[in-house]
Amino acid sequence: SAHAPLSPSPLQTLDISRCGAVSDAGIASLAQGCGSLTALELEGYAEVTDRGLKALANGCVELRSLNLWVCAAVSNSGVVHIAHTCRHLAYLDLRLCTKVSGTAVEAVASCCPSLTAIYLERAGRITDESVARLAAGCTGLALLDLGWCEVGDLALEALAAHCAGLHTLNLAYCEAVTDGGILSLCEGCTNLQSLDIGGCARLT
Repeated sequence: SAHAPLSPSPLQTLDISRCGAVSDAGIASLAQGCGSLTALELEGYAEVTDRGLKALANGCVELRSLNLWVCAAVSNSGVVHIAHTCRHLAYLDLRLCTKVSGTAVEAVASCCPSLTAIYLERAGRITDESVARLAAGCTGLALLDLGWCEVGDLALEALAAHCAGLHTLNLAYCEAVTDGGILSLCEGCTNLQSLDIGGCARLT
């Protein structure tokens, strides 16, 4: 006899970081059965691709927190789909997602105004323009990780103009940053509590 369909799970938060083999098919099954999910930790899965992210977005539209650290197969396409579908997103970790660039960041900027934290250290190419759009679209930003990104003073001026509540900023090895950019940042972001400028060789 056929099995009765499973009732939807009330699960809201799930951490499956580095648990072994998790595939796109597994993510699709998770999304289909756990439509109430608001937070997912997916750290460390090279097997998960844009196909898995699209299934996740379509099934879990209330997602507010997503950790994709070291999900190296994920690209702009998957993250753009997440941004367009999961518009309540507040936390996004894209560290070491080297195929994700400013295109994805700009989609998040235009679609996810509630974003408060985004990690972009060692992601793909992120520019001043992408950060400027992020600052203008996500004015409640409190934490921003730009370590090893190709950004400079224009990004800092945009953060100063739009993100007064920013309290944590990583600029490690952002080698285009100068004293003028840091001055603008500090004048505009008066709630800044943590600033990493290690490796910013142009600072005096």
